Amino acid sequence: DAGFIFVFSFIGYQVMGVQYAFLFALVAAVTNVIPYIGPYLGLVPVVLAYVATDPKKMIIAIIYIMILQQIDGNIIYPRVVGGAMKIHPLTIMVLLVLGGNIYGLIGMLVAVPGYAIIKEIVKFAAGVYDYHKKNKIVL
Repeated sequence: DAGFIFVFSFIGYQVMGVQYAFLFALVAAVTNVIPYIGPYLGLVPVVLAYVATDPKKMIIAIIYIMILQQIDGNIIYPRVVGGAMKIHPLTIMVLLVLGGNIYGLIGMLVAVPGYAIIKEIVKFAAGVYDYHKKNKIVL
């Protein structure tokens, strides 16, 4: 996910003519690892660098990164996390919405990992049950 942000931030910054595009894209990629606020922290150096010298370029960079973050957050991230945890991307989005509505930011942070842990426990318990049932072992 961070690699996606790095590549497309770098390409966008290069097209816009932003100086130090590589460095700004690297900061965006590293801060993208921080959930929910990281993408916006990655935008701060570009804003600070261009707020006084070229506000038009700063606004274009903000709009570009916001669009990139929407694509990442709604398409790329659920697929990456879903592939790693073997959870359907739609399930991840539903968990994030429900977790956020019920418990706010903390709910969003723990919804997907909590679901993954519970899912694995249930799969393990079902496997143990099936093993015992197949071999007629009494618990």
